[in-house]
Amino acid sequence: MKNNRKEAKANLEKLVGEMYKTSPGNAKKTIHSVYAKDYKKVSLPELEDRLRLAGKILDVIDRNPKFKHLELEVMDNMEARFENVRDEILERVIVEDGAVRIIGDFPHEMEELNYRLVKMIEVFRRRVVIRGKMNDLIRKDIDFTEEDYRYIGREYDVPADDARELVAMFKSCFDREGRFLRNVFEKHIPVFAWYEKRIFELMWHFLKEIFRRNDRIAFLNSIQLLIDQMREPKKNAIKILLTDFLSDPYSVSFSDRNAVMLANLLVRKYNKELNMDIEVTPEEVLLVREGIDRRITEAISEAIDTVYKERFVKKLSTISRRILESLNPGSGDTSPMPIKYLLSLEREILIFLCLIQGETALSVIRSALNTYGNPRTKIYHSKLSPDHILLLFQHLKVVIRGVGRLGDGEDLARLTNISNEEAVFKRLARGKVSDDKIRQIMKWIDNTREDLIQKDMKDTREMVAFTVV
Repeated sequence: MKNNRKEAKANLEKLVGEMYKTSPGNAKKTIHSVYAKDYKKVSLPELEDRLRLAGKILDVIDRNPKFKHLELEVMDNMEARFENVRDEILERVIVEDGAVRIIGDFPHEMEELNYRLVKMIEVFRRRVVIRGKMNDLIRKDIDFTEEDYRYIGREYDVPADDARELVAMFKSCFDREGRFLRNVFEKHIPVFAWYEKRIFELMWHFLKEIFRRNDRIAFLNSIQLLIDQMREPKKNAIKILLTDFLSDPYSVSFSDRNAVMLANLLVRKYNKELNMDIEVTPEEVLLVREGIDRRITEAISEAIDTVYKERFVKKLSTISRRILESLNPGSGDTSPMPIKYLLSLEREILIFLCLIQGETALSVIRSALNTYGNPRTKIYHSKLSPDHILLLFQHLKVVIRGVGRLGDGEDLARLTNISNEEAVFKRLARGKVSDDKIRQIMKWIDNTREDLIQKDMKDTREMVAFTVV
């Protein structure tokens, strides 16, 4: 399949090259319109320009049947990229009577845009309208049309009548002020679970729209109970969560932590905290061995190590940059997010990687050890670092435990280097953290070193095992 897509792209590039023999610059722009990865940031004029260029390819394909096989290549790529276009941009692209109107600074109609792209825009515009209504469902009295219910049914793979029932039931889970009614939601769980194929995606969408912390925690825990009653929820649910988490590796949202925390629940076979109200994954999860669903974690680990490694590493780099910006107010281009949230998010990711294992996981954990295990890095010497030193030390402890789970003999020297810096870490504390806290971290280093030595000895014995048949 991968080779087929590569061949299709090569053939499309050849066709575009023929279209613009005397203008290589236009050929490059046209190919870019189909394969660009920056549709998340595209402006309205840029989007219009790309639609025109892609439309010209389709017009050529329509006029020459021998290029018919390239139609799918163009449309599949355009649809995939339109998934990333921001709603505020799509809201200004309107389809009326088969024509596309641009509602910008100078409203106008796009002339003779290929009909396939017009239909595509119409579908995505409908999604924007429905998303807007569903976002407001929690806070306002919203009316849905029959066409809306048919669309929701198509999106979530249920009949229109069932879509109407699900919307009504979910709306009943919030009072007039938009506060979540947990007891009502949990009463509906058996019905929600019946629609397990797509219900998790719907619930995840609404979780991201809940802004009150208490409501968010209650809803998060109610979703856990819903998951527990589904027959095959894990694979689909984790796919939805990680797709959302990695959708824009250059940004951080408040839903990211919830996504990773739920993923941490889903990769385990059973969860002691299922009936408890939690907003973070307990650190003791790092001790779990037999309770991990290896069928799922191995698949996730392989996907991250191969297909999604670059996006995953970029996302982690973005989070690390945001942490430093939060510790140095005014140093970044955006308003800093709370340091407590950002460290909690990174902590969830580190725990997730410890559970799934793999090459990327080990590389990230070692990188975190280099950052938090060195008392001379920026993380400990930023403007607000002294105010959050306890949080940073707690983070270091999680990283050390992660090394104990994933690391090997190569990490022994790294841990020794941290032990040798005990006096420097004590000076960083400046009396705000007792010596007991520093000693606790050093004790974890000793325990982790012992675990790694035992692991290394076991691996060595297995490599030279002598067998008599």
